Amino acid sequence: MAASNPRDCRPDGAIAPRKDESPSVGAAGSLGLAISENSDFGTEHNEGEWMRQVELTAVATFGPDPCTKAQAAAHEAGHVVVARALGATVTGARIFRSQAGGREIWLGRNHYVPARGFRAATATQDPGLVLRAAMHNLAGFAGELLAGMSHPSSSIDERLLAGRYCEDVATSEGVSKAEIVMRVGRFCEMVLLGNRRAFEVTRGHLFFRHRLTQDEATRMLASVKATHDAHTAKGMHHE
Repeated sequence: MAASNPRDCRPDGAIAPRKDESPSVGAAGSLGLAISENSDFGTEHNEGEWMRQVELTAVATFGPDPCTKAQAAAHEAGHVVVARALGATVTGARIFRSQAGGREIWLGRNHYVPARGFRAATATQDPGLVLRAAMHNLAGFAGELLAGMSHPSSSIDERLLAGRYCEDVATSEGVSKAEIVMRVGRFCEMVLLGNRRAFEVTRGHLFFRHRLTQDEATRMLASVKATHDAHTAKGMHHE
């Protein structure tokens, strides 16, 4: 697939939003998780196959993820902005060409050091940490939504993982999964809309340069305020 062309890029590197782009990602972000609502989560031994089957079903229903260059840039920008809002130190990100099914696609990677480390925990032990994992996973798809470049078949693995984490927190907190999913979606909405300029500059930089260094991330995300460390399923507040 041919690389996407930039849209109305401003001198500061930000990509101007299209007129038809949605100004809100929260509700749509929550709908993006709906694919996991009626699916049985896989066990330790078959989770990979379960995710693959869900992806195949989505592709058969909606077609393949376009995986355009602009979409990849928006996806990784969503990840790094939300990661910074969660207090993480963003150490880099990149987008790159690949091949799938005989077509050119664009993929991406991001790297960060979480504010609370990589310690594994269950929702019973630390619901806030598991909730953060859901937010980190949904952030890329939320970035695509904000840029008007999401697709029903994109980010299936991350969206399913976010849904699983939401389900774990819901069980621990004694509330519905839908309530936790909405909280996660609203958090991503609040962060990305509240830091729209940082998001646009970051995705524009990734689109043209393909790589974001730690120094560049520190500069571009300087205006993104980190959340309080006391971050639980029942309280999401900015510093």
